[in-house]
Amino acid sequence: MKYYKNEKIYTPRPEYTRQDVMVAIDASKTNTGMFVADRYGNILDDYEISGERSDDIYYQTWEQRKFIKTLFAGSNIVLGGIEDIITKDSHGMREHESRLKITLVYASFISAFQDYFSYTLEPINNWAWKSDVLPEQYRTRDHSKGSLDWHNDMHTKYAGRKDDITDAWCILQHLIRKHNISRAVPVSDDIEDMRPCKVFLVSGKSNMVGHNEFKYNAALNFEQNVAFLSNRLSDIAVANFFRVPISTLSIKDIYEKCYGSFAREERELITMVTKRA
Repeated sequence: MKYYKNEKIYTPRPEYTRQDVMVAIDASKTNTGMFVADRYGNILDDYEISGERSDDIYYQTWEQRKFIKTLFAGSNIVLGGIEDIITKDSHGMREHESRLKITLVYASFISAFQDYFSYTLEPINNWAWKSDVLPEQYRTRDHSKGSLDWHNDMHTKYAGRKDDITDAWCILQHLIRKHNISRAVPVSDDIEDMRPCKVFLVSGKSNMVGHNEFKYNAALNFEQNVAFLSNRLSDIAVANFFRVPISTLSIKDIYEKCYGSFAREERELITMVTKRA
């Protein structure tokens, strides 16, 4: 078995001790994609659990359970889902062996979260997440890998990844919508000195897929809100952002920080805070 975290080879260790996390899994016989997000649905990391077709399925599922136990040691699973397996009406031993493998993998993840974290993952129907998250044209037979094609066409940070990853991303978005999870982390007065960062103002209609949203705190000034976000940057490719009414911004901020194209009328702009290269 090989493990990957954010596309890099990875050795399992506890990553989310004393944290509330959400989990979304797209399991398959050889390669499983998984997203971990905070309680607000903001993505923390993605993982791949990769095996070979020749692997012993009982050893593989045992290794998967050990991975889950180690990765989430000391964490609190507040919400999680896994794509439900599809029952096929077909005959023959080859088909039986294939369905047995995916059933064992699916059940192994379910039992791991039950045994180690007292949580039962929600089975998510394939069509439910597709119809909820993907535009209609990506749900047709013209797109056998609809989620991957959508990410490729939208040029998101997950473009070019395996479809297990893009499916797992969609499952996470479906869970967030189904349970009415607020995506925005409230900005509090727990502020340190502003860390080195870049600040941009972009259109309020910008596509912010893959970035972390925060809720602007009107009791603080603009710079304090930015400082809160700068303290919580972790990945150079992922921005922290909040939506701010234009009336809150100074003319200086608008002239110095605006970037890209804007609609004729914009009531609010998105403030993006990114790490310096």
